Amino acid sequence: MKRRFVFNPSAGRAVSSRKLQKLKDFFAQVTGSFDYIIPQGRAGTISETRKALHEGIDQIVAVGGDGTLNAVVNGFFENGALIRPEACLAIAPVGTGSDYFRSIKGELKKSAWPDIVLKPQVKAVDVGVLRMDCGGAAGKSEPRYFINATSFGMSAEIVQEKERSFPLWLPRSMAYLVPTLKKGLCPKSVRATLRIDGNSTDVEIMAMFVSKGRYAGGGMRFAAGASLDDGFFEVTVFGKLSVMDVLMNLGSLYSGDFSKVPGVSKYKASRVDIECVKPVAVEYDGEPEGVTPADVCLLPKALNVCFPSNSL
Repeated sequence: MKRRFVFNPSAGRAVSSRKLQKLKDFFAQVTGSFDYIIPQGRAGTISETRKALHEGIDQIVAVGGDGTLNAVVNGFFENGALIRPEACLAIAPVGTGSDYFRSIKGELKKSAWPDIVLKPQVKAVDVGVLRMDCGGAAGKSEPRYFINATSFGMSAEIVQEKERSFPLWLPRSMAYLVPTLKKGLCPKSVRATLRIDGNSTDVEIMAMFVSKGRYAGGGMRFAAGASLDDGFFEVTVFGKLSVMDVLMNLGSLYSGDFSKVPGVSKYKASRVDIECVKPVAVEYDGEPEGVTPADVCLLPKALNVCFPSNSL
Protein backbone atom coordinates (compact mmCIF):
# COMPACT_ATOMS: atom_id res chain seq x y z
CA MET A 1 0.00 0.00 0.00
CA LYS A 2 1.35 3.40 -1.00
CA ARG A 3 0.85 5.65 2.00
CA ARG A 4 1.38 9.38 2.56
CA PHE A 5 1.07 11.36 5.78
CA VAL A 6 -0.39 14.86 5.44
CA PHE A 7 0.97 16.56 8.48
CA ASN A 8 -0.10 19.62 10.49
CA PRO A 9 2.66 20.25 13.04
CA SER A 10 0.70 23.00 14.80
CA ALA A 11 -2.53 21.01 15.32
CA GLY A 12 -3.65 21.50 18.89
CA ARG A 13 -0.12 22.49 19.92
CA ALA A 14 0.37 18.73 20.32
CA VAL A 15 3.12 17.78 17.85
CA SER A 16 6.72 18.84 18.28
CA SER A 17 9.65 18.18 15.98
CA ARG A 18 10.69 15.50 18.46
CA LYS A 19 7.35 13.70 18.13
CA LEU A 20 7.56 14.01 14.36
CA GLN A 21 10.96 12.31 14.45
CA LYS A 22 9.48 9.50 16.56
CA LEU A 23 6.78 8.99 13.94
CA LYS A 24 9.39 8.87 11.21
CA ASP A 25 11.48 6.34 13.12
CA PHE A 26 8.50 4.13 13.99
CA PHE A 27 6.96 3.89 10.53
CA ALA A 28 10.33 3.62 8.78
CA GLN A 29 11.18 0.68 11.03
CA VAL A 30 7.81 -1.06 10.58
CA THR A 31 7.16 -0.36 6.90
CA GLY A 32 10.55 0.62 5.52
CA SER A 33 9.54 4.17 4.60
CA PHE A 34 7.82 7.33 5.83
CA ASP A 35 6.36 9.41 3.02
CA TYR A 36 5.00 12.69 4.36
CA ILE A 37 4.27 16.29 3.47
CA ILE A 38 3.94 19.39 5.65
CA PRO A 39 1.64 21.72 3.70
CA GLN A 40 1.30 25.46 4.15
CA GLY A 41 -2.15 26.15 5.58
CA ARG A 42 -5.56 24.79 4.67
CA ALA A 43 -5.34 25.48 0.94
CA GLY A 44 -1.97 23.74 0.84
CA THR A 45 -3.39 20.69 2.65
CA ILE A 46 -6.23 20.38 0.12
CA SER A 47 -3.81 20.83 -2.79
CA GLU A 48 -1.25 18.32 -1.49
CA THR A 49 -3.96 15.73 -0.83
CA ARG A 50 -5.18 16.05 -4.41
CA LYS A 51 -1.62 15.83 -5.69
CA ALA A 52 -1.01 12.65 -3.69
CA LEU A 53 -4.17 11.00 -5.01
CA HIS A 54 -3.31 11.93 -8.61
CA GLU A 55 0.08 10.30 -8.00
CA GLY A 56 -1.63 7.03 -7.06
CA ILE A 57 -1.31 7.10 -3.27
CA ASP A 58 -3.59 4.44 -1.74
CA GLN A 59 -3.85 5.72 1.83
CA ILE A 60 -3.79 9.32 3.04
CA VAL A 61 -3.13 9.76 6.77
CA ALA A 62 -4.44 13.05 8.16
CA VAL A 63 -2.10 13.97 11.04
CA GLY A 64 -3.78 16.71 13.07
CA GLY A 65 -7.16 17.69 14.43
CA ASP A 66 -10.59 18.02 12.90
CA GLY A 67 -9.51 21.01 10.80
CA THR A 68 -6.69 19.02 9.20
CA LEU A 69 -9.04 16.08 8.67
CA ASN A 70 -11.62 18.31 6.98
CA ALA A 71 -9.03 19.83 4.63
CA VAL A 72 -7.85 16.34 3.66
CA VAL A 73 -11.45 15.20 3.07
CA ASN A 74 -11.97 18.17 0.75
CA GLY A 75 -8.75 17.20 -1.03
CA PHE A 76 -10.24 13.81 -1.91
CA PHE A 77 -12.70 15.67 -4.17
CA GLU A 78 -12.07 17.69 -7.29
CA ASN A 79 -14.66 19.19 -9.65
CA GLY A 80 -17.44 17.55 -7.65
CA ALA A 81 -16.09 13.98 -7.78
CA LEU A 82 -13.66 11.72 -5.95
CA ILE A 83 -10.20 11.78 -7.49
CA ARG A 84 -9.35 8.18 -6.60
CA PRO A 85 -12.42 6.30 -5.32
CA GLU A 86 -10.43 3.26 -4.21
CA ALA A 87 -8.10 5.28 -1.96
CA CYS A 88 -8.71 5.40 1.80
CA LEU A 89 -8.39 7.94 4.59
CA ALA A 90 -6.77 7.23 7.95
CA ILE A 91 -6.70 9.53 10.98
CA ALA A 92 -3.82 10.34 13.32
CA PRO A 93 -5.72 12.26 16.03
CA VAL A 94 -3.32 14.81 17.50
CA GLY A 95 -5.46 17.98 17.39
CA THR A 96 -7.68 19.88 19.81
CA GLY A 97 -10.95 18.10 19.07
CA SER A 98 -10.35 14.90 17.07
CA ASP A 99 -14.10 14.37 17.32
CA TYR A 100 -14.55 12.15 14.27
CA PHE A 101 -11.91 9.76 15.57
CA ARG A 102 -14.03 9.30 18.71
CA SER A 103 -16.78 7.87 16.50
CA ILE A 104 -14.55 5.32 14.73
CA LYS A 105 -12.08 4.13 17.38
CA GLY A 106 -14.38 1.80 19.31
CA GLU A 107 -12.53 0.47 22.36
CA LEU A 108 -9.14 1.39 20.93
CA LYS A 109 -7.11 3.96 22.85
CA LYS A 110 -6.41 7.22 21.04
CA SER A 111 -2.66 6.59 21.26
CA ALA A 112 -3.07 3.31 19.37
CA TRP A 113 -4.02 5.04 16.10
CA PRO A 114 -0.96 3.56 14.27
CA ASP A 115 -2.68 0.16 14.49
CA ILE A 116 -5.55 1.53 12.39
CA VAL A 117 -3.12 2.95 9.83
CA LEU A 118 -1.16 -0.30 9.50
CA LYS A 119 -3.97 -2.87 9.86
CA PRO A 120 -7.18 -1.12 8.88
CA GLN A 121 -10.63 -2.40 8.24
CA VAL A 122 -11.71 -0.13 5.41
CA LYS A 123 -15.36 0.95 5.32
CA ALA A 124 -17.23 3.38 3.08
CA VAL A 125 -18.80 6.24 5.06
CA ASP A 126 -21.22 9.03 4.23
CA VAL A 127 -19.97 12.52 3.39
CA GLY A 128 -21.92 15.75 3.83
CA VAL A 129 -21.96 18.52 1.24
CA LEU A 130 -22.54 22.13 2.34
CA ARG A 131 -23.38 25.01 0.03
CA MET A 132 -24.00 28.59 1.10
CA ASP A 133 -25.73 31.39 -0.76
CA CYS A 134 -23.22 33.77 -2.32
CA GLY A 135 -25.93 36.32 -3.09
CA GLY A 136 -26.78 38.00 -6.37
CA ALA A 137 -26.07 36.25 -9.64
CA ALA A 138 -23.31 34.11 -8.09
CA GLY A 139 -25.85 31.64 -6.68
CA LYS A 140 -24.61 28.88 -4.41
CA SER A 141 -21.00 28.59 -3.27
CA GLU A 142 -18.65 25.82 -4.30
CA PRO A 143 -19.35 22.64 -2.32
CA ARG A 144 -17.70 22.28 1.06
CA TYR A 145 -17.37 18.65 2.09
CA PHE A 146 -17.58 17.53 5.71
CA ILE A 147 -17.29 14.17 7.36
CA ASN A 148 -18.40 14.91 10.93
CA ALA A 149 -20.88 17.79 11.28
CA THR A 150 -21.89 21.23 10.13
CA SER A 151 -23.65 23.68 12.42
CA PHE A 152 -25.41 27.03 12.35
CA GLY A 153 -25.99 29.90 14.75
CA MET A 154 -24.48 30.03 18.23
CA SER A 155 -22.50 26.83 17.74
CA ALA A 156 -20.71 28.34 14.73
CA GLU A 157 -20.08 31.52 16.70
CA ILE A 158 -18.46 29.38 19.42
CA VAL A 159 -16.09 27.94 16.80
CA GLN A 160 -15.24 31.47 15.67
CA GLU A 161 -14.59 32.49 19.27
CA LYS A 162 -12.38 29.46 19.85
CA GLU A 163 -10.33 30.20 16.74
CA ARG A 164 -10.02 33.89 17.58
CA SER A 165 -9.26 34.09 21.27
CA PHE A 166 -8.65 30.74 22.98
CA PRO A 167 -5.92 31.34 25.63
CA LEU A 168 -2.79 29.28 24.95
CA TRP A 169 -2.33 28.53 28.65
CA LEU A 170 -5.64 26.67 29.01
CA PRO A 171 -5.71 22.87 28.48
CA ARG A 172 -6.93 21.72 25.07
CA SER A 173 -9.93 20.01 26.67
CA MET A 174 -11.29 23.47 27.51
CA ALA A 175 -10.98 24.82 23.96
CA TYR A 176 -14.70 24.54 23.22
CA LEU A 177 -16.14 24.53 26.74
CA VAL A 178 -14.92 28.04 27.60
CA PRO A 179 -16.51 29.80 24.59
CA THR A 180 -19.63 27.64 25.03
CA LEU A 181 -20.05 28.97 28.56
CA LYS A 182 -19.36 32.51 27.37
CA LYS A 183 -21.98 32.37 24.61
CA GLY A 184 -24.40 30.46 26.84
CA LEU A 185 -24.62 33.41 29.22
CA CYS A 186 -26.19 35.53 26.48
CA PRO A 187 -28.16 33.09 24.27
CA LYS A 188 -29.75 34.52 21.15
CA SER A 189 -32.19 32.94 18.76
CA VAL A 190 -33.52 33.81 15.31
CA ARG A 191 -36.53 32.84 13.25
CA ALA A 192 -35.69 30.33 10.55
CA THR A 193 -37.34 28.25 7.86
CA LEU A 194 -36.07 24.68 7.74
CA ARG A 195 -36.74 22.30 4.90
CA ILE A 196 -36.01 18.78 6.08
CA ASP A 197 -36.19 16.33 3.19
CA GLY A 198 -38.58 18.77 1.52
CA ASN A 199 -40.87 19.30 4.51
CA SER A 200 -40.91 22.95 5.51
CA THR A 201 -41.22 24.22 9.08
CA ASP A 202 -40.79 27.63 10.71
CA VAL A 203 -38.85 27.55 13.96
CA GLU A 204 -36.92 29.69 16.40
CA ILE A 205 -33.34 28.46 16.52
CA MET A 206 -30.38 29.22 18.74
CA ALA A 207 -28.18 26.59 17.09
CA MET A 208 -28.55 23.63 14.75
CA PHE A 209 -26.28 20.64 14.09
CA VAL A 210 -26.43 18.46 10.98
CA SER A 211 -24.30 15.49 12.00
CA LYS A 212 -22.77 12.28 10.68
CA GLY A 213 -20.40 11.78 13.62
CA ARG A 214 -21.63 11.53 17.19
CA TYR A 215 -19.29 14.11 18.71
CA ALA A 216 -18.39 17.75 18.13
CA GLY A 217 -16.90 20.59 20.14
CA GLY A 218 -14.16 18.52 21.75
CA GLY A 219 -16.21 15.57 22.97
CA MET A 220 -19.68 17.07 23.24
CA ARG A 221 -22.23 14.49 22.15
CA PHE A 222 -24.70 16.34 19.95
CA ALA A 223 -25.72 13.30 17.87
CA ALA A 224 -25.69 10.20 20.07
CA GLY A 225 -27.82 8.27 17.59
CA ALA A 226 -25.84 9.15 14.46
CA SER A 227 -24.45 6.46 12.18
CA LEU A 228 -21.49 7.07 9.88
CA ASP A 229 -22.91 5.10 6.96
CA ASP A 230 -26.72 4.86 7.15
CA GLY A 231 -27.52 7.50 4.53
CA PHE A 232 -29.02 9.98 7.02
CA PHE A 233 -27.91 12.96 9.04
CA GLU A 234 -28.96 13.33 12.65
CA VAL A 235 -30.31 16.88 12.90
CA THR A 236 -30.39 18.55 16.32
CA VAL A 237 -32.22 21.87 16.60
CA PHE A 238 -31.79 23.99 19.72
CA GLY A 239 -34.73 26.37 20.00
CA LYS A 240 -35.10 29.48 22.10
CA LEU A 241 -33.44 28.70 25.44
CA SER A 242 -33.00 30.88 28.49
CA VAL A 243 -29.70 31.30 30.32
CA MET A 244 -31.06 29.02 33.06
CA ASP A 245 -32.02 26.37 30.47
CA VAL A 246 -28.48 26.45 29.10
CA LEU A 247 -26.74 26.29 32.48
CA MET A 248 -29.05 23.61 33.91
CA ASN A 249 -28.48 21.31 30.95
CA LEU A 250 -24.76 21.61 30.25
CA GLY A 251 -24.34 17.96 31.21
CA SER A 252 -26.53 16.94 28.27
CA LEU A 253 -23.86 18.23 25.90
CA TYR A 254 -21.63 15.37 27.03
CA SER A 255 -24.20 12.66 27.79
CA GLY A 256 -26.03 13.16 24.50
CA ASP A 257 -29.41 12.89 26.23
CA PHE A 258 -31.53 15.91 25.28
CA SER A 259 -34.88 14.28 26.02
CA LYS A 260 -35.51 16.53 29.03
CA VAL A 261 -34.04 19.73 27.58
CA PRO A 262 -36.79 22.17 26.58
CA GLY A 263 -36.80 23.38 23.00
CA VAL A 264 -34.53 20.68 21.52
CA SER A 265 -35.81 18.77 18.49
CA LYS A 266 -34.33 15.80 16.65
CA TYR A 267 -34.75 14.70 13.02
CA LYS A 268 -33.30 12.16 10.58
CA ALA A 269 -32.78 13.54 7.09
CA SER A 270 -30.71 13.25 3.93
CA ARG A 271 -31.12 16.93 3.00
CA VAL A 272 -31.55 20.07 5.07
CA ASP A 273 -32.07 23.65 3.87
CA ILE A 274 -31.94 26.60 6.26
CA GLU A 275 -32.90 30.21 5.71
CA CYS A 276 -33.00 32.69 8.60
CA VAL A 277 -34.69 36.06 8.94
CA LYS A 278 -31.24 37.36 9.84
CA PRO A 279 -28.16 35.53 8.43
CA VAL A 280 -26.35 33.40 11.02
CA ALA A 281 -22.85 31.96 11.09
CA VAL A 282 -21.93 28.58 9.58
CA GLU A 283 -19.14 26.13 10.37
CA TYR A 284 -18.28 22.67 9.11
CA ASP A 285 -16.01 20.22 10.95
CA GLY A 286 -14.83 23.12 13.08
CA GLU A 287 -14.04 25.38 10.11
CA PRO A 288 -15.96 28.68 10.39
CA GLU A 289 -17.04 30.06 7.02
CA GLY A 290 -19.98 31.96 5.59
CA VAL A 291 -23.55 32.59 6.66
CA THR A 292 -27.02 31.30 5.90
CA PRO A 293 -28.99 30.63 3.76
CA ALA A 294 -27.41 27.25 3.14
CA ASP A 295 -28.27 23.74 2.09
CA VAL A 296 -26.79 20.43 3.18
CA CYS A 297 -27.05 17.16 1.29
CA LEU A 298 -25.52 13.74 1.67
CA LEU A 299 -23.25 11.52 -0.43
CA PRO A 300 -23.97 7.99 0.85
CA LYS A 301 -20.96 5.73 1.42
CA ALA A 302 -18.79 8.03 -0.65
CA LEU A 303 -15.41 7.84 1.10
CA ASN A 304 -13.28 4.92 2.30
CA VAL A 305 -12.16 5.40 5.91
CA CYS A 306 -9.83 3.22 8.00
CA PHE A 307 -11.39 1.69 11.13
CA PRO A 308 -9.84 -0.62 13.77
CA SER A 309 -9.38 -4.15 12.47
CA ASN A 310 -11.78 -5.54 15.09
CA SER A 311 -14.67 -3.20 14.12
CA LEU A 312 -18.06 -4.85 13.73
